[in-house]
Amino acid sequence: MHVHGADGAFLELRHELSGGELTSWDWRRTDLNAHPVFILGSHRSGTSALTAALLATGRFQGQSEGELMDLLTPLMSAVDAFFDDKEEWFSSTNTMFRLVPRSYFLDAIRNIFVDLVTRLFPKGCWLDKTPGAAMIRIAPLLHEIWPNARFVFLKRRGLENVVSRRKKFPGQSFEQACTDWAGSMLAWPAVGGVLGRAAVEIDQLVLARSPERIAALLGEFLSLSQSEAEAFVNSLRTPAPERTWLEPPVLTSWDLDWDEPQWHTFRQLCDEAMARFGYSYDGEYRAGTGRWIDCAIL
Repeated sequence: MHVHGADGAFLELRHELSGGELTSWDWRRTDLNAHPVFILGSHRSGTSALTAALLATGRFQGQSEGELMDLLTPLMSAVDAFFDDKEEWFSSTNTMFRLVPRSYFLDAIRNIFVDLVTRLFPKGCWLDKTPGAAMIRIAPLLHEIWPNARFVFLKRRGLENVVSRRKKFPGQSFEQACTDWAGSMLAWPAVGGVLGRAAVEIDQLVLARSPERIAALLGEFLSLSQSEAEAFVNSLRTPAPERTWLEPPVLTSWDLDWDEPQWHTFRQLCDEAMARFGYSYDGEYRAGTGRWIDCAIL
């Protein structure tokens, strides 16, 4: 089999046919050389500020928004659905379908993304910020593809997050704002447990109030130099429209003008996530501690 290489020349992909079936190929399923950082969390939880601060260090390549890596999910799901739907054809000896295993396509999809970021970010140190539950759920897969990856999860209490969302996205319904926040928050605990020491969890309020503390944490976690850590802090100290802490940092239920149906919606959709992360409904903000780090304690 032949494909075009980076210089336009034909490259031969080695494969073996055993009994008429494709059994091996040369896809790059993983990248052991890259050291990416994936910034995860709900929208309006400090992900933009953290991304800008890490880019300001000069260590990482990347864009202020990612919004591409989560394409892995629909592509792989489409392959799985296709093969599941045609499972009956596995027993046939007269189809092309039988000759090519599902893993051929799944590994090819991995190869596409490995090749893509290698071309986009040849330094090997790059970051991606794609907020939302879909990206959080595929973090273990991202860690399989990039074993040296690090993951930073940004969290924020639901009261402040929903208020911030409705200011930023006025066309979004109250129910959707609650659903999106709760979905992202509840997607994290199981994923973070799988990632283990490759992940840290940071509360947006601490990022806003104590950037030096976060710089020290990430300095060790990401091996930042002193000058890089200083650039990180300077970026966080510089006012910018995306800095969510320019809004009131801590609200109480009495500060909000939500009507009774909205409170019912919030309670119904967000109570589980609020309790899971130890968030309160008053000025105390939260009662629990971070799962891997204590920097969420104010």
